[in-house]
Amino acid sequence: MPENGKWRAPCQAIRDYSPQPKSPKSCMTLSVPEPEAQKIVHCVVDLLKQQRESLGWSQRSLAARAGLDPKTVNLIERKDRSPTLFTLALLSEAMGIRLSELLGKAELAIEK
Repeated sequence: MPENGKWRAPCQAIRDYSPQPKSPKSCMTLSVPEPEAQKIVHCVVDLLKQQRESLGWSQRSLAARAGLDPKTVNLIERKDRSPTLFTLALLSEAMGIRLSELLGKAELAIEK
């Protein structure tokens, strides 16, 4: 049943659901040891950064719109932190991009 008779946006519903990991192995942080997978993550991050810059937004502005800490966006764009799927969904939604479209573009860019 919706809260207060109102439906929440999909990402808000996801944001409200935050299961606690039961062990370090179930942690939601993406660890990508494979070189090919790392290429995809880096390409997705590059595409997000390009989109943010084309919108004329600062990292702080994007973080605010996505409901994230600005430091998180900075670490992701510097590739010092791998984004979780949840974080990618928040960032892409904030910029008006479907996550599936973003992942598809990254895959095509790597295949070239």
